[in-house]
Order: sequence, then C-alpha cells, then structure tokens
Amino acid sequence: MIETGAEPDKTSRFLEAASHDLRQPLQTISFLLGILTKRIKNDSDAKLVASFHEALDAMTGTMTTLKEIKKLDAEESLPEIVEFQIGPLLERQGAELARLATTRNLAWREVPCHLKVHSNPGLLEQAVGKLLAHALCDTERGKILLGCRRRGDKLRIEVWSTGAGLGAKKLKEMQAEFHPTGSAVSRRNSGLGLNLTIVQLIGGLLGHTIDVRSRLGHGSVFAIEVPLANGRPHVPPQLILGHLGEKRLPMARKGIQHTVDPSSGFEPVVYLVDDDRNLLDSMKDFLQEHGRKVEAYSSAAEFLESNRADGSGCLVVDAIMPGMGGSELLQRLKEMNHSLLPAIMMTGHADVAMAVEAMKVGCIDFLEKPVRPEQLLLSIDGLLDRARDQDKLSVWHHAANEKLGRLTSREREVLDLVIQGHPNKIISHELGISQRTVENHRASVMRRTGVKTLADLIRLVMASD
Repeated sequence: MIETGAEPDKTSRFLEAASHDLRQPLQTISFLLGILTKRIKNDSDAKLVASFHEALDAMTGTMTTLKEIKKLDAEESLPEIVEFQIGPLLERQGAELARLATTRNLAWREVPCHLKVHSNPGLLEQAVGKLLAHALCDTERGKILLGCRRRGDKLRIEVWSTGAGLGAKKLKEMQAEFHPTGSAVSRRNSGLGLNLTIVQLIGGLLGHTIDVRSRLGHGSVFAIEVPLANGRPHVPPQLILGHLGEKRLPMARKGIQHTVDPSSGFEPVVYLVDDDRNLLDSMKDFLQEHGRKVEAYSSAAEFLESNRADGSGCLVVDAIMPGMGGSELLQRLKEMNHSLLPAIMMTGHADVAMAVEAMKVGCIDFLEKPVRPEQLLLSIDGLLDRARDQDKLSVWHHAANEKLGRLTSREREVLDLVIQGHPNKIISHELGISQRTVENHRASVMRRTGVKTLADLIRLVMASD
C-alpha cells in the first residue's frame, strides 16, 4: 500500500510514461495491419487479420479503461452519462465472444434486449467485455450466455457460464470484494484478477452494482445493474470526463475509397511529422497503400526546413516530440501565415487541455493513439474535402454556430469552462452553483448540440470560431 504523498505522483508519472511508450508500438502495429488488410485477397486471410485487429482493440480498450480509472483516483474528471439502447452494445460484445467460443468448442447464446439505459457507453461496454473475458477463461466446457433481466428501475446485464464455479468461502470473499467497505487504495490491492478488478472499479465509477452468484461445479453468474432510462437522468456518485477518442469506426477490410477530382488538378499531400521512425514509416506506407501522396518528416524542424509548409494538403503531426512539439509547430505556421494548412494532431497523452490548446492554434482534429487506420483516413479525407471546398467549410462553420446558438447563457458559461479542462468541482466554484447543477447543464449542452463525446464538443466549439 502506498503511504507517502509523493509516491502516488511518482507512480502516476510512471504509468503515463508507460502508457505513451506502449501506445507508440501499438499504433505502428495498427498501421501494419491496415496495410495487410488492403493487400489480402482471400476470406481466410481476412479473418486472420480481423482477429489481429480485435486483439489490438482489446489491448487498447484495457489501456483506455485503466487510464479512466487513474483519472478517477486523481479526481481529475467526471464520466458523461447518456441515454442509449443497450442492444447494439450487447451485439458487439456477443459477436466477439461467439468467435472465441467457437474456437474453444463452447456453446454460446446472446439474448437480445431493446431497452434503454443511463450510463457511460464506453465504460459499460468495457465492463461487459471483461465479464465475458472472465467467463471464457473460466469455462473449459459447456456454454456461456449473455442476457438481461429487468428488476424494477434497473436492468441486470448478466453473464452465465458453466465454469468450475466457486465454493462458499471463495464466493463470500468475492462478494466482499464487489461490495467493499475499505478505501480506494485497499480495493486496488484486491485478488479479483485484472478483468474483474476493472469491472469492480468501473462499477464504482458509474455507481452500478456488481453482483455474483455461483455454486462449485455448477458455474457462475456475474451481473451489472444499470439504471433504466425512465426520463430521469441517473447521476452516479462519482463521474469522469471520458476518453477523447472513444468513438469507434467499423473495420474496412477492402480499404476506404479515395476520390480526387482529376479536372481540378488538385493532388493534395499528406505531410507526416513524428519522431518515432517505426511509426512514421508504417503510417506513410499505409497511406501510400491507400493512394495518398505522402511526405514524412522525423521532426518539426525538418518539416519547416523543407519549405513544404505552404503546400496544398494537410498535416498529421505528433503532439509531443523532442525540441518542437505539435502545438508549437502549428503556432509557428500560424505566425508564418501558413495557417491554411489544416492539421490533425495525434498523441499518446490525450487530455482536454492539450486538445483545446492544439485546436486554438489550428488543429482541426485531435486523435489519441492508437487510432484505427480507417479513422485516420476518414479524418484526412474530411479535412481535405473541407479545405478545397469553401462552400462546405462555410456550411460546417454555420452549422456549428447554429448548434451553439441553442444554448442558454449559463450553459455557454459551463461549456467554456468544460473545454478549458476544468472538472465540475472547479466549475461550480467559479460560477457559484452546485455540482449537481453543473452536471445538469453539461447534460443539457450535450443534448442541445447533439454531440456524444467531449472530443466532438471541442471540435464543435473550434468550428464555430
């Protein structure tokens, strides 16, 4: 157990550095898989690459969840709670488990559910995925079932498995772990294993009850109780801000089509700037594989020295690099009157303050590594499309202003503080209102503007300027 005040900061810095260093090779692997996806010609190879993608997504998801848990412990932020249908979440997790269960000769069943709940979709999906992963590891023969039961104003998402089950003593110990009375620090030292520990912490994060029933030799049932959507938003006792890149895109096995108007003579260049040579080469190869014209630079200084800053196209730049970082490069381009070069910033250290700062100096999109290759392609094409079509750029700007115009003056005050990276506690102090009122205003801002994530909200504000 950590006792001193200095150690948690030291541990936090170590975890941040480790997270960044892990995200870099994961991003490289992602681009290499993207190249393979484009080149393969038969279904069996496509399925194999798809399995690699799924494994990579699982690793990324675990890292993201652990990052959210670290934010909770630091009391840095609060999770967005929204109303959504539980069915698509169950279908996505069910499709993944069905494939894995088949390879192990296990029977699998998913019971559809069409009810709506109040929760954080990304974190809840992580929790369900971890319960299914635990069931898969624990079940050597028999079957696994994923389904829901309605209990009053709650929906119980249940995972049944015919694994070894738990004896009375072990079951009592596990139930005590899921309903602890000790501190957050003592919970982190639990014996649940990584999958169930993450589920436990997500449950505490969102205010959802985690439950387990089991009999030795007869299997186990793990459940998460989630508030049903009944017109009254559920606000958990503790909330976090949410992952900047939580929106997922479907994998494109045949690649994304790229179209350029030949009559315009427009051949945009994608300028890449990243100090990680392996990542830079794999990103360049991936984009070239998809027909993009690419120039790669291993530092911001090298890019500026190349005199390419005034070329047509867009810039994809790493946020943190030795010497000049991404935001400083964009600021330099702005000072050199090259601000018309639209930019995408990628980073392994995403946070609200960094995203806002990047967008203030000209960044149009902000992506957290490892980003899916297809998502990067869509972002690049969207940027180039708007840049060469002033009418579309004007429509984008007008639409952003129209959405923000729906907000009340108080909601706009809350929004301005949110995109500066302030947690609800600070916002309530600044505006002289309660934290519950801040939470209600934040929910209203998301609803009125029609955005789902904080990243989309930041983009909306920057598009209105």
